[in-house]
Amino acid sequence: MVDFCTNCQFTLHTIWILRCSTFLHKALLNEEGKILKHDNNSRPASKQAVPVRQTPHTGCEESQLSFSSQFRRQDNLSTMGFIIHLLRVKQRQQHAERLLRLLPFPTSILPAVDGRLLFKRERRGFYQRRLHQPFYPFELTNAEIGCFLSHRKAWQTMVDQNIDIAFVMEDDIELDNGFYRSLALALAHIGSDDLIRFPMRRGRESGRQIAKTGNFALIEPTCPGLGMGAQLITRGAAIKLLKATEQVDRPVDVFLQMFWLTGVVPKSIKPHAIHEISGALGGSTLKRRKPLLQKCIHEILRPLYRGRIKRLARLAGKRRIPSSNVAAR
Repeated sequence: MVDFCTNCQFTLHTIWILRCSTFLHKALLNEEGKILKHDNNSRPASKQAVPVRQTPHTGCEESQLSFSSQFRRQDNLSTMGFIIHLLRVKQRQQHAERLLRLLPFPTSILPAVDGRLLFKRERRGFYQRRLHQPFYPFELTNAEIGCFLSHRKAWQTMVDQNIDIAFVMEDDIELDNGFYRSLALALAHIGSDDLIRFPMRRGRESGRQIAKTGNFALIEPTCPGLGMGAQLITRGAAIKLLKATEQVDRPVDVFLQMFWLTGVVPKSIKPHAIHEISGALGGSTLKRRKPLLQKCIHEILRPLYRGRIKRLARLAGKRRIPSSNVAAR
């Protein structure tokens, strides 16, 4: 009898969770048509969306010569590389220094902002929950805030040093074969206010094709993917992102999905030409263990939020004038 009652309680609890998630899903859908209009109308004109576990490789088999042979700059744009590296994580130092030698332009290590060292005042000044709709359902950790501030540091360095184009890479990324070809493609078609992502996973993004070379294509994804492993970014895009992220309410990669807020429409290289190797370098610096109940709540709310972002991205894409192709230099 006790087992029967326990099973009944468990079943009723499960049904209650499912009904709650369904109710939330329907309620959130009713608001979506209002969000984009509210965001664009409530912002000054100058800030509105513009229309427009694997071991590391011993080395990328593809030679840097392939980059040089496929790409010849016909302009005077300065191009730099930044490796975002958390200095206290000594397991990653050797790999970060190796990446310095692999990139085909002047590259330096950019010390990351350590979230453990953030003062409460700094956290409150930068992070505010429920800032933009759709509201992000989870509170950010200090590590996530530090990650966001590290990328802002890279953007600010670009502006301060008047760097036209920067390749920003995190210190747990490995290059795949074909990387230099994909980099040459991105540089040949980058616009003045562009951010071009180098995704770490295959088949996660789809959208309008801008250019193609061999097996690699540059696309404008309907909904930008997640992850900040590597990006090619221009000074114009860095300026816009700095203005849009003076205060934030979600992780940096999630924030950049909302191009209708930032004014920067991310583009992507496909298929992927990099991959993450944090498991071989001591583990992730962002992930933490969660209690079982918190995990369950996370698994319910995360797909609901991602679904809203995808639908809003499709709506915003339909209302926006597609960015024009940039002729190869």
